[in-house]
Amino acid sequence: MAGKPKPTKVASARERCLHFGPDCRGPMQTEHFTYVPDQSAPICEFHNQVLRVVRRSLALSKMAISLKAKLTVNQRIRTIAVLTQHRFHRGSVATTDSYCDHIAEAQGIGLRRLDYEKHRTTPTRPDPVDGVRFKMAFTPEIERGLVTCCKWDVRRA
Repeated sequence: MAGKPKPTKVASARERCLHFGPDCRGPMQTEHFTYVPDQSAPICEFHNQVLRVVRRSLALSKMAISLKAKLTVNQRIRTIAVLTQHRFHRGSVATTDSYCDHIAEAQGIGLRRLDYEKHRTTPTRPDPVDGVRFKMAFTPEIERGLVTCCKWDVRRA
């Protein structure tokens, strides 16, 4: 039977956040690593927002050096690895959103609200075999052991 692939996992109230800890807040949601095939895991509302701004920061940092902003499968997985290696301040989402707006304004990048339905129907880009080579490093601002702003250093290799 052809149609949409079914999610491999749906978050329920009994499941723990993929980054369970003292900074977890809000109801459980489902994070999609990739949409085709659909790979997902449970995540709390706060960490889902953190992951959103980590990815937004990376995408804008890539655009700032004239690379395509849409993240590849490996880059999406790398952002999840970054998430699991740090704890986040409550204000980190707002601070990172403000930082991203500043990057976009400085680069003349027009931002618009993300259309999630369109985003879900667009396959996650596979990692290019012969793509433009670049290096990326997560360089967060940290206070008292908590990330306050999610930043990336992206450079052509």
